[in-house]
Amino acid sequence: LSGGTSFFGRNEIKDAMAYLRLLINTADDNAFLRIVNEPRREVGPGTLEKLANYATGRGVSLYAACSEMRL
Repeated sequence: LSGGTSFFGRNEIKDAMAYLRLLINTADDNAFLRIVNEPRREVGPGTLEKLANYATGRGVSLYAACSEMRL
């Protein structure tokens, strides 16, 4: 097939890869941000901003900040 969506361009594959990247490296904030709302968990931009501020203040990743805050 020509002109179709590439395998790695599909959202399902990007999401699965983000989960795997986060399993391997919990400091991968890009992977965390990709999967934090997949499936829909109603985590809004305000909550993510507060989490990012907390993580930056503590010098930890977003995933570690969630663990510290017990979210």
